[in-house]
Amino acid sequence: MSLNFVAPRDQGYLEAQVANLLGTLAMLRGDDRGLIPDLGRNQSALVRLLQRRPGSFIAKHALEDAIYGDGDVPIHGIPQTVHEIKKNRPDLWARIEGQRDHGYRWIEEESQ
Repeated sequence: MSLNFVAPRDQGYLEAQVANLLGTLAMLRGDDRGLIPDLGRNQSALVRLLQRRPGSFIAKHALEDAIYGDGDVPIHGIPQTVHEIKKNRPDLWARIEGQRDHGYRWIEEESQ
């Protein structure tokens, strides 16, 4: 999806917000297609948000806004969510890269 009227630095944030809203709507309808097996809502949302922009870093605050909305963000919200992914789905955790001052990104599998 391309939002030509939005500054490039804000596009990732808006895409993350839209993905979160669609996930919330699906959940309210009772549609669990957005959930990943063995992961909860926040963990699934984080993986899905990162997968939408593979290779691109998404700022921690943008991920927090998209996942938690205007609600209270836990003290270690995103790092704790990443840790829970590590615990429950190490295969997915291995594809998440975090970098201080840049955020998190999804690493595509290298083709053979």
